[in-house]
Amino acid sequence: MNVLFATDGSKPAHDAGLLLEKIGNRSALDLKVLGVSTFEILVPENPTFVADSLDQRRAHAREIVDSEVARFDAAGFRAEALLAEGSPGAQIVTMIEKEGADLAVVGAGSRNWLNNLLLGSASTFVLHNSPASVLVTHEATPGEGPGRILVAVDGSEGSRLGVETIARLADPERTSIHVISVAEALPPPFLPLPGIAPSPLPQRHPEIEKALSQGAEGYAAAAVSVLDEAGFTVDSEIVSGSPTRQILGVAESGHFDLVVVGSRGLGPIRRAFLGSVSDQVSRFARATLVARREK
Repeated sequence: MNVLFATDGSKPAHDAGLLLEKIGNRSALDLKVLGVSTFEILVPENPTFVADSLDQRRAHAREIVDSEVARFDAAGFRAEALLAEGSPGAQIVTMIEKEGADLAVVGAGSRNWLNNLLLGSASTFVLHNSPASVLVTHEATPGEGPGRILVAVDGSEGSRLGVETIARLADPERTSIHVISVAEALPPPFLPLPGIAPSPLPQRHPEIEKALSQGAEGYAAAAVSVLDEAGFTVDSEIVSGSPTRQILGVAESGHFDLVVVGSRGLGPIRRAFLGSVSDQVSRFARATLVARREK
C-alpha cells in the first residue's frame, strides 16, 4: 500500500506520524514523507514567519522530513523523503497523484469547529480535493498499548472501501477493530411551525424501522467477515439515531485512536453547506480516515 505522509513539523503532523507508527502494517506499507516549502504568509496548521527566506524554509522542510524518515526507518517501515515547493494543500494533492498514493496522511489544527473552517487550511484542501483516501489527525489518543479503530459502515461503496483500506493499512497484530452501523432514525412526520401545536405522539413506522435495523446488521456482519478474514480481532454493534452523533459519541467514549468512514463523493461546496457525515466526523474526531477512490 502506497502511503503519503505530509508533515510540517507541527504537533498535529507529529501526532499523525505517531498514529501511523502505532497502527501501520510495517511489512505492507511503502511510505513517502513529504515536506513542502512555501512562501505563504500563514499556514493555519503551522504559522510561518514572513522573514524566513526560501532557502531557510527549504532547509527547515528537509530537516523535518529527514527526521521523520529516520524515525520510521528505525520503527521498521520502508520510508522515503520527498520535497516540494508551493501551496501546501495543492502540492500535497499533486504528489498524491504523481506518486499514485492510496492514502494521504495529514495533521490538522484544533478540533474547534471554527478553526476547522479556516479558508486556506491545507488539511481541509486535501480532504476535499484528494483523489485518494485521506487520514486527518487532530491529536493522538493518550496512552500506550494496541491501537483501537472504529469502523463505521452503512452499505455504501465508500464504507466498503473504508473496510478495504483499513484492512490494508493496519497491522492485525497491533490493532483491534470495532465496527459500528447506525440504523438512522426516521424524521418526525412534520416540523412544527409557530402557532401550530406539534403532534402529541410522533408517528412510528415499525416495518421501516425493522428494515433499517436489519440492513444495519447486514452491513456490520459483512464488514466483520472481511476484517476477520484479514486476521483482525473485531466485534460490532448496531445503534440507532443520528449517524454523526452516534459515531462521534462511540469514538469519544471508547477512546478510539482512529475512526474510519466512507465518503459519498460530495464536492467541497456541497459539503460546506450540507455537511456530510464524513466531513463532520473528520472535523471533530481525534483522527479520521475518509475512504475515497477517484473513478
